[in-house]
Amino acid sequence: MTNENIGWKLGNFVNDENHANQISAIRQVYENTNYWLMTPPINLGATKEEVMKLKFDLALTDYQTSDEITIDEDSRMAVIISTDGGETWIENNILREWNSTTPISNEGEEIQISLADYSGTIILGFYSEKEITGGGYDIFVDNVFVGMVNDVNLVDVSMKNSVKIYPNPANDILNINLPNEKMNHYKIEIVNAHGQIVLSNETNKENISFDISELESGIYFVKTISNEVTNIQKVIIK
Repeated sequence: MTNENIGWKLGNFVNDENHANQISAIRQVYENTNYWLMTPPINLGATKEEVMKLKFDLALTDYQTSDEITIDEDSRMAVIISTDGGETWIENNILREWNSTTPISNEGEEIQISLADYSGTIILGFYSEKEITGGGYDIFVDNVFVGMVNDVNLVDVSMKNSVKIYPNPANDILNINLPNEKMNHYKIEIVNAHGQIVLSNETNKENISFDISELESGIYFVKTISNEVTNIQKVIIK
C-alpha cells in the first residue's frame, strides 16, 4: 500500500454547514488516487489488560452534495494500524474496510473498533483508494477517539474539546489557549501528516503561540500533554 500522506482537507461534515459535527476531515475521491489521513502516535500502554477501542464518525456522500452514494467496485475505504511508527502499512493490518458491498451512511454513523489485540505505541491511518477515473464522491471522518471501553482516560483526537486553537486555518502564527487555571505544566507538539514533530514547546501558562510561517501547507495535529492526559486537535496550515 502506497502511503501518500496527502489529499485530505477540512470541510463541512456531509457537506452540510448546519450539521452538528461542523468541520471534519474530508477526502474528495474522483480519480486514480490513494490518500491517507494519519493520527499522531498514540500510546495504548504496555499491556493488554485494559481493553482499548477506536471510535469515530464516518460518512459518504455524492461529490460536493449530501446525497447518498455507493462506493464504486474499484474503490475502498479502510482504517489501518501501524505498530512501527508508521514505517509499515500492510493489508494484514487493516482494522476495517468498506467497499461496494459495505455501504456507508450519507448522514454519518459512529464506528467502533476494538484495539484489544494491540499495546504500545500505534498510529492509525484512514485510507481511501480509487483505481479508475470518474464517479466522484466525498468521504468524511470526524470525532476520532482512542481510549478504554468505559471511556476513562480517553485520548481525544477530535476538534471539539477544551483546548482552543486559532486561527484555523492558520498562516503565520498559531495561538493555543489552554485550560490552565491551576498552572499545570503542558507539553505542546505540532505533528505533520507523517507523524513527525515539526514544532514543540512547554509552558505552565494559559496561552502560547507558534511561528508556523516556515511550515508547508497541509493538515497538522496539535498535541497537548498534561498530567498524563493527551489532547489532540486537527489544524490546517495554508
